[in-house]
Amino acid sequence: MDEIRLTLPDEPRFYPVAHLVLGGLGSRLQLTVDGLDDLRLAVDSLLERARRGSEVTIAIRIENETLFTDVGPFEPLTLERELAAAERSGVIGLRRILDTVVDDVVVRVADGGAWVTLEKRLAG
Repeated sequence: MDEIRLTLPDEPRFYPVAHLVLGGLGSRLQLTVDGLDDLRLAVDSLLERARRGSEVTIAIRIENETLFTDVGPFEPLTLERELAAAERSGVIGLRRILDTVVDDVVVRVADGGAWVTLEKRLAG
Protein backbone atom coordinates (compact mmCIF):
# COMPACT_ATOMS: atom_id res chain seq x y z
CA MET A 1 0.00 0.00 0.00
CA ASP A 2 1.37 3.42 -0.95
CA GLU A 3 1.26 6.26 1.54
CA ILE A 4 2.11 9.93 1.37
CA ARG A 5 3.42 11.23 4.69
CA LEU A 6 3.97 14.91 5.40
CA THR A 7 5.34 16.24 8.69
CA LEU A 8 5.10 19.99 9.27
CA PRO A 9 5.98 22.36 12.09
CA ASP A 10 2.80 23.41 13.85
CA GLU A 11 2.76 26.87 12.34
CA PRO A 12 -0.08 28.13 10.15
CA ARG A 13 2.36 29.46 7.56
CA PHE A 14 3.17 25.84 6.63
CA TYR A 15 -0.45 24.72 6.18
CA PRO A 16 -0.52 25.71 2.47
CA VAL A 17 2.01 22.91 1.92
CA ALA A 18 -0.61 20.45 3.17
CA HIS A 19 -3.16 22.07 0.83
CA LEU A 20 -0.76 21.65 -2.09
CA VAL A 21 -0.31 17.94 -1.37
CA LEU A 22 -4.06 17.40 -0.91
CA GLY A 23 -4.80 19.33 -4.11
CA GLY A 24 -2.28 17.35 -6.15
CA LEU A 25 -3.57 14.04 -4.87
CA GLY A 26 -7.18 15.15 -5.32
CA SER A 27 -6.46 16.04 -8.94
CA ARG A 28 -4.83 12.66 -9.56
CA LEU A 29 -7.82 10.89 -8.01
CA GLN A 30 -10.27 13.12 -9.88
CA LEU A 31 -11.95 14.33 -6.69
CA THR A 32 -14.66 16.86 -7.26
CA VAL A 33 -13.99 20.43 -6.17
CA ASP A 34 -16.54 19.94 -3.38
CA GLY A 35 -14.86 16.70 -2.27
CA LEU A 36 -11.45 18.38 -2.17
CA ASP A 37 -12.85 21.39 -0.28
CA ASP A 38 -14.44 19.03 2.26
CA LEU A 39 -11.14 17.26 2.83
CA ARG A 40 -9.25 20.55 3.19
CA LEU A 41 -11.80 21.83 5.70
CA ALA A 42 -11.51 18.64 7.76
CA VAL A 43 -7.69 18.75 7.76
CA ASP A 44 -7.61 22.49 8.53
CA SER A 45 -10.05 21.99 11.41
CA LEU A 46 -7.69 19.43 12.88
CA LEU A 47 -4.51 21.41 12.21
CA GLU A 48 -5.97 24.31 14.21
CA ARG A 49 -6.05 21.97 17.22
CA ALA A 50 -2.53 20.55 16.95
CA ARG A 51 -0.14 20.78 19.89
CA ARG A 52 1.56 24.14 19.90
CA GLY A 53 5.31 24.07 19.42
CA SER A 54 5.36 20.56 18.00
CA GLU A 55 5.10 18.87 14.64
CA VAL A 56 1.96 17.56 13.02
CA THR A 57 1.91 14.67 10.58
CA ILE A 58 -0.56 14.04 7.79
CA ALA A 59 -0.50 10.58 6.21
CA ILE A 60 -2.69 9.82 3.20
CA ARG A 61 -3.40 6.41 1.69
CA ILE A 62 -6.01 4.79 -0.55
CA GLU A 63 -7.61 1.43 0.13
CA ASN A 64 -10.65 -0.07 -1.59
CA GLU A 65 -11.96 3.17 -3.13
CA THR A 66 -11.57 5.03 0.19
CA LEU A 67 -9.13 7.86 0.92
CA PHE A 68 -7.76 7.65 4.47
CA THR A 69 -6.13 10.73 5.98
CA ASP A 70 -4.41 10.35 9.36
CA VAL A 71 -3.63 13.55 11.26
CA GLY A 72 -1.79 13.84 14.56
CA PRO A 73 -0.54 13.63 17.18
CA PHE A 74 -2.91 15.59 19.40
CA GLU A 75 -3.25 15.82 23.17
CA PRO A 76 -5.71 12.95 23.79
CA LEU A 77 -7.82 14.65 26.46
CA THR A 78 -7.99 17.94 24.61
CA LEU A 79 -9.06 16.23 21.39
CA GLU A 80 -11.62 14.11 23.23
CA ARG A 81 -13.15 17.25 24.75
CA GLU A 82 -13.20 18.99 21.36
CA LEU A 83 -14.95 16.07 19.70
CA ALA A 84 -17.46 15.61 22.52
CA ALA A 85 -18.22 19.28 23.08
CA ALA A 86 -21.80 20.24 22.41
CA GLU A 87 -22.30 23.28 20.27
CA ARG A 88 -22.84 26.31 22.36
CA SER A 89 -23.76 29.86 21.60
CA GLY A 90 -23.91 29.31 17.85
CA VAL A 91 -20.38 27.88 17.54
CA ILE A 92 -20.14 24.81 15.34
CA GLY A 93 -18.01 22.14 17.03
CA LEU A 94 -15.27 19.95 15.60
CA ARG A 95 -17.39 16.78 15.61
CA ARG A 96 -20.12 18.42 13.54
CA ILE A 97 -17.63 19.78 11.02
CA LEU A 98 -15.93 16.42 10.57
CA ASP A 99 -19.18 14.44 10.42
CA THR A 100 -20.45 16.83 7.75
CA VAL A 101 -17.45 16.75 5.40
CA VAL A 102 -16.08 13.18 5.64
CA ASP A 103 -17.70 9.75 5.63
CA ASP A 104 -16.19 8.50 8.90
CA VAL A 105 -13.94 9.70 11.72
CA VAL A 106 -11.88 7.32 13.84
CA VAL A 107 -9.73 8.38 16.82
CA ARG A 108 -6.96 6.18 18.18
CA VAL A 109 -4.18 6.67 20.70
CA ALA A 110 -0.69 5.72 19.52
CA ASP A 111 2.87 7.01 19.72
CA GLY A 112 2.16 9.24 22.70
CA GLY A 113 -0.80 11.07 21.25
CA ALA A 114 -4.23 10.89 19.67
CA TRP A 115 -4.52 10.40 15.91
CA VAL A 116 -7.59 11.12 13.82
CA THR A 117 -8.33 9.10 10.72
CA LEU A 118 -10.65 10.75 8.22
CA GLU A 119 -12.31 8.46 5.70
CA LYS A 120 -13.60 9.83 2.40
CA ARG A 121 -15.09 7.42 -0.14
CA LEU A 122 -14.05 8.07 -3.70
CA ALA A 123 -16.68 8.25 -6.41
CA GLY A 124 -16.41 5.08 -8.47
